[in-house]
Amino acid sequence: MDNRFSTIQMFDEHLWSKGSPVELKKGALLADNLTGKNLLQLKFSNLSANSIKAVIVKIELFDINGGPLGSSQFSYLDLNIGNGDDFGGNTPVWLDASTARDFVFVISSVVFHDGSTLSNPEPLRAVRAEPELGAQYLYAKDVEQNTLAKSINNKKN
Repeated sequence: MDNRFSTIQMFDEHLWSKGSPVELKKGALLADNLTGKNLLQLKFSNLSANSIKAVIVKIELFDINGGPLGSSQFSYLDLNIGNGDDFGGNTPVWLDASTARDFVFVISSVVFHDGSTLSNPEPLRAVRAEPELGAQYLYAKDVEQNTLAKSINNKKN
């Protein structure tokens, strides 16, 4: 069982898009040596003060030369993810295209436990590679942390 999965590629760059309540912290492309299929494992984090119930992710697939291979959608359902909590890291996202080596991720929809939803058509981008996006990311995290702290203090009073 130890050798069932082989690592093809690791992703450790934080990806985010302005306005997204979710960031992609890291991921891996793995080969299942038993079935011959490839899968992604993606570790996301909730940046919102609201608890997340479901997340729908669109994944655009590309080959090693950047040629498009289509897209797929994956739903993380029945979640109870609070602010700062991670999810998805142990959930396999099976891929139909075994030659996919590059990916673009879009957080299509986030459903919160209070019934509200958020859609963001912007692809997640590397926070560190784009200084303006990095500044927006840090600001958004700071605002969410302050909002959460105020909410906790209000509940105590």
